[in-house]
Amino acid sequence: MSRRKALTMGLALAGGGVGAVAARDLGPLMGSQPGFHHPEPARAAMQRRHLPNVPLVTHEGYQVRFYDDLVRDKRVLINYIDTHNLPNASVVTANLALLQRLLRSRVGGKGDISMYSITSNPRQDTPDVLGAWARRHQARPGWLFLTGEPGEVETLRRSLGFAYADPADDADPSAIGAILKHGNEAEMRWAHCQAQADARQVALRIVADFGPDPSVPRDPQWFCSNSTVAPLP
Repeated sequence: MSRRKALTMGLALAGGGVGAVAARDLGPLMGSQPGFHHPEPARAAMQRRHLPNVPLVTHEGYQVRFYDDLVRDKRVLINYIDTHNLPNASVVTANLALLQRLLRSRVGGKGDISMYSITSNPRQDTPDVLGAWARRHQARPGWLFLTGEPGEVETLRRSLGFAYADPADDADPSAIGAILKHGNEAEMRWAHCQAQADARQVALRIVADFGPDPSVPRDPQWFCSNSTVAPLP
């Protein structure tokens, strides 16, 4: 699979954006029948189509809902893995572990970024398997490994845009795991990059998209002019 093909997959969420959702889903509600209709808010349409509230289980054994507990009002990084797809899964996870260290306190604790690695092989990647995987790669707090019922995991994968039109690529865990998505749910802004790209470059892109660490005080800015500064006594 070419790098270009990997980078262009899954644009329904990142590239399609709200406009595509609105045009396809909200259009029939506006003007197709006489009378006034309340169009579905763009954020609700985005959530309904691309961020389903499916049940999942973390590598720590906790049950969560994808949208309510993991994504709503958050800045997130999302990728798919299959721990039985070696060595690809190890390479990607090691790269994301470096990315987490580069982002420092922004991931985990009171940080503003959460990381989620969802298995594309839920039948084999149980919570215990994912827990051992997380420990092996020294995943820190703020990074969850997730599994669930196969049907729910597949629905989520396709809704998030980790899918290919080519059946061969769509069945290839390396192709599915080639993408790292990052987004700000509240602002409906999503993008993606190569999961194996240089972690430093990925960190720079994420900081550029998410902005500076909100927990770090910004330097004061002073604005003075002759018209606003009173003369000294």
